[in-house]
Amino acid sequence: METAPQWSELPIDILGVVFRRLLSFGDHVRASAVCPQWRAAAVGNPPRLPLLMVLPTAAPARITGYVSVSPTCWMWETTAAQLPHLLRLTLPSTSGPAFLRVFGDDVYRLPRFPDDALRGRFCGSFPGGWVTLALEHYRGHCILNLHTGERIDLPDLVCTPSPPIDCITVIKYLTLSSSPTREGTFIVAAVTSGVANIAFWEPGAERWCPPTLAGLTDEQLQRWRRNLPRDPIDDILYFRGCLHEGFYVLNGDETLLVYVPEAGEGSNDKTPKFRVVSYLFQSGTPMTDPGSRVKGRYLVETRGNLLMVRHLSSSDGSDQFEMFVLEGERSVTTGTVHAVWRKCSILTGRALFLGHGCSMAVETGITSHVVMYCLSAGEIWVYP
Repeated sequence: METAPQWSELPIDILGVVFRRLLSFGDHVRASAVCPQWRAAAVGNPPRLPLLMVLPTAAPARITGYVSVSPTCWMWETTAAQLPHLLRLTLPSTSGPAFLRVFGDDVYRLPRFPDDALRGRFCGSFPGGWVTLALEHYRGHCILNLHTGERIDLPDLVCTPSPPIDCITVIKYLTLSSSPTREGTFIVAAVTSGVANIAFWEPGAERWCPPTLAGLTDEQLQRWRRNLPRDPIDDILYFRGCLHEGFYVLNGDETLLVYVPEAGEGSNDKTPKFRVVSYLFQSGTPMTDPGSRVKGRYLVETRGNLLMVRHLSSSDGSDQFEMFVLEGERSVTTGTVHAVWRKCSILTGRALFLGHGCSMAVETGITSHVVMYCLSAGEIWVYP
């Protein structure tokens, strides 16, 4: 009689399919410990779901429940503590922030975290274990890598061209054009409170700068003011679109401004320069329930497309999501594009993790889709 094949003899390509379908971080770790063959498959197929990171609190973070959005979509609500947000962030703490596993109640403490960041405020995150922090609530900003401990300090001052003064800027949240590198080939965009509402920084610059146009004649200054995003900005994302690559800014009226980076006038010029493109939408995108209230809007890239996600509070008090994909982009004049938001019903095989400046879609390999979002500024998604 032939002996039955051993589990350890499963082909590594089949094991790879299995590991890619594991949604639980804990299941991934436990399965990788079965044998060397399974461990090799696990290393080649790491967990794709992010972890929820929360700052030190008096109560542990946990998943509190889920809401059915549609027959194939669920939304999980998360909370970090019962204490008010501002009070929670001012509590002295000697422990670092915690990681919350998405599908479960497991909480992991981060063993290494800067002491001066324990009272900080999360401003965003980026793949590769990067998070952005305001160390003193609205000052002392930095970019921190949770894997390596690498830290990049950001300035507090912003330079305004009209009038030309330096002032302290209040940053709401940040996003990056790409992962930080030693060569400094990346740009940071900040949604701020001020006249410009948006500012940019690149390594080597001493201050933040609003989107700057070449020269600043009276005509150009008027153009600069016209191209500023409206208040408030709903979200921002760096996206490589079919027509333009740059920072896509979503305004409250659901139009887009795209800031396309351009090379400076000189090799020593550390002021980011941009070409501004306005996206105009010929038809509106009415809500399914006219009695709904918009709680938030997010930009998400998925499978090469740009999504706008509305987070709604329906007339009956329930939470709902509406999703739209950017289509029909057509340049009509220099700096102007016509496009449409086409409503999507179901995004199969994906999980959407929503957070201002740091939303991401993750492939899950299952037929339904999941929408998750952060409730508090004390929470942030951390992407592998």
